[in-house]
This record gives sequence, structure tokens and C-alpha cells, in this order.
Amino acid sequence: MQNGAQRRFRGCGTAQQIDKRVFEAWRSLADVEFRHAVAMANVVRRGLFFQDQTHRFSLNHAVANLRQF
Repeated sequence: MQNGAQRRFRGCGTAQQIDKRVFEAWRSLADVEFRHAVAMANVVRRGLFFQDQTHRFSLNHAVANLRQF
């Protein structure tokens, strides 16, 4: 069985190289997703979505309308 795998991947080290490249690709993708989630959490926590007065007023107005019900 091992000889068949060696023939298919053209050598004994190639299968390990493929596994290593697949693992590194998954790890880098997970790292990008984690950094994106952290960045978005920082934006929400700092309130950067509503920094200017117009947007803050419109948000407060919408919240006040909801509180009437």
C-alpha cells in the first residue's frame, strides 16, 4: 500500500509536503477570519459606526420611536 501511495504522489516525501501545505493554508485562513472578527468587535466596541452627530441623532430618534410602543 505504501508503495502505491509513493507511486501516486511520485515519492515518499511528497504526500507529507501536500499535507503540510494543506495544513498551512487552513491555518492562515483561520488566522485571517480571527483577525477580521477581532477588528469588527473593536469597531463595534468603540462605537465607530455612529461617530458623527447626524447618524447619532438618527439612531437616537429611531430608539425613541421604538420606546413609544
